[in-house]
Amino acid sequence: MSHFFIERPIFAWVVAILISLAGVVALFRLPICQYPDVAPTRVSIGGSYPGASAQTIQDAVVQIIEQQMTGLDGFQYMSSTSSTAGDFSVDVTFKQGTNSDIAQMQAQNKLSLAMSLLPEEVKSEGLYVSKSEQNDFITLAVYCDDGTLTEGDLGDFASGKLKDVICRVDGVGKFEIWGGQYAIRVWTKPEKLFEYGLVHEDVVSAIREQNVQVAVGQIGAEPAPKGTSFTAMVVAKDRMSTVDEFRRILVRTDEDGSQIRLADVADVEMGNEFYNFSTRFNGYPAVGMSARLANGANLLKTNDALKKAVDEMRQFLPAGAKIAYASEIAPTVRESIRAVERTLLEAFALVFIVMFLFLQRFRTTLIPTLTIPVVLLGTFAILSFSGYSINVVVLFALTLSIGLLVDDAIVVVENVERLMTTEGLSAKDATIQTMSQIQGALVGVGATISAVFLPTFFFGGSTGVIYRQFAISIVASMLVSVFISLTFAPALCASMLREDETARPRRAFLFFRTFNFLFKLGTDGYETIVGYSIAKRKRFLVLFILLVALLACWYPTLPTAFLPTEDQGSFSVQVELPSNASQERTRRILDRVSDYFLHEEKESVAAVMAVGGFGSAGSSANCGTIFIGLKPFAD
Repeated sequence: MSHFFIERPIFAWVVAILISLAGVVALFRLPICQYPDVAPTRVSIGGSYPGASAQTIQDAVVQIIEQQMTGLDGFQYMSSTSSTAGDFSVDVTFKQGTNSDIAQMQAQNKLSLAMSLLPEEVKSEGLYVSKSEQNDFITLAVYCDDGTLTEGDLGDFASGKLKDVICRVDGVGKFEIWGGQYAIRVWTKPEKLFEYGLVHEDVVSAIREQNVQVAVGQIGAEPAPKGTSFTAMVVAKDRMSTVDEFRRILVRTDEDGSQIRLADVADVEMGNEFYNFSTRFNGYPAVGMSARLANGANLLKTNDALKKAVDEMRQFLPAGAKIAYASEIAPTVRESIRAVERTLLEAFALVFIVMFLFLQRFRTTLIPTLTIPVVLLGTFAILSFSGYSINVVVLFALTLSIGLLVDDAIVVVENVERLMTTEGLSAKDATIQTMSQIQGALVGVGATISAVFLPTFFFGGSTGVIYRQFAISIVASMLVSVFISLTFAPALCASMLREDETARPRRAFLFFRTFNFLFKLGTDGYETIVGYSIAKRKRFLVLFILLVALLACWYPTLPTAFLPTEDQGSFSVQVELPSNASQERTRRILDRVSDYFLHEEKESVAAVMAVGGFGSAGSSANCGTIFIGLKPFAD
């Protein structure tokens, strides 16, 4: 194979360029995230049951849905939450590697079987089935710092306009808003209902029957009397939209002609749709929002697209309203990726310097250097084909493999140069003879290194997901390196090396003379140490055993972690009061904690968003969450 490419160097260049182009295309298609997706596939089913207690929701809704979630492919376990705010969610977790689209479709089909058994209030509110990551990747707030807008004003804008825009962003799997739009609130008066002999259901029925959208039809539509010249659409009165219209709703008419209207038995006002949450951003009234990433979505692209959509909506903000980001993961991921990219470039430069230092000829150094980007891009193409992502683990593996993959090309170049110098062969003849001597060794080295890392590919669980990408990255780079060393590197040697350069001695630059002298001293010293160690091998064997014993004692004391701990640039504080605590009491605690971060930690904290009524275990009046965004790393 090598002889074929040596005779056709242009074809070798074409193959290398095609591999590089495939890698460039893969770079734009590969998802970017901080770590490999170790979380199993997760599908969430949720909705709301207004006015119901958590226990009622659990008995009448959640259990029915859970009973239908049987026979799902790859099903692992299921969890559910029911809150006193009327919300519920059922999270179905599947085994690692389960196709998220198929899992969502199967959960949707199972949910349809339970729909007929659910209360009408739940079906009228609607249910959702979504596939998303477990954690939020961004939290934001719409707030007002001049006192001109209330939480209701901000919630009406966020729910009515901003929510739909964000939900349509490609890559957003789930969007949650802690607030609601304006709604007509009807507060019934129990004493008036008792006085008039009415019950709550009478009021609900009257509103439902009289607040309707009626399609009346057309005048003059076919079949019409002969000679009809025009048709006209009949538009009936639309749904009610003002407080006065609702107050005039007729609840009951007595036999004597007297009428009981809604205003007689209830207070009607324009209020918030929900009062379950109370949000503050940096101490100002606000509405909080959070977004979760869809399974397999590109974090950085999704984050940028979401912020672009939000920026386009700023022009429609009510006067006095502002939008700010309380916390986001993307800057941390971007900085982490950049740090590894810098390390990758530094490793590339270091390899070039070391090769030039030892080979001491520019052409000889340039050939292995040209193979590095081809091998790396080819590895990205394989990763894209395998369905992986660009993350810290993959980039670390590629950084490590740079020193390995360049060895193959160096072996080829050095042997070609040796034959040209010692035997006086031409570059082409020396390359042909070199490949006949070492191509078996190149394949053997690639297979040996691959065999070292390949067993990690078969690890199970979440650990296997992480190290599988690590192993694939190194093994793929080694296989591409061997292929390039058998095809592209020989073609470069045959076409780029010059007989006149290898025939004459290297010019003795002072730097190289000094380096060669010091290197010879180091080599001689190493040989002396090795000789002494062999002569006193029993002593050194005892020393080796002591070092191994010391390692065995120290190893258990080292801290362990699933993944390296990194500064995420944000964190959250969970507040939980006794189960009967009111929202006002929770709000006071949240305000105290928020004030601490805003004033005592102002040198580090950039934003504080406190959401009362929302906690990690569900929504209730006695819990709250504070999202704290830290200042940028550069500051």
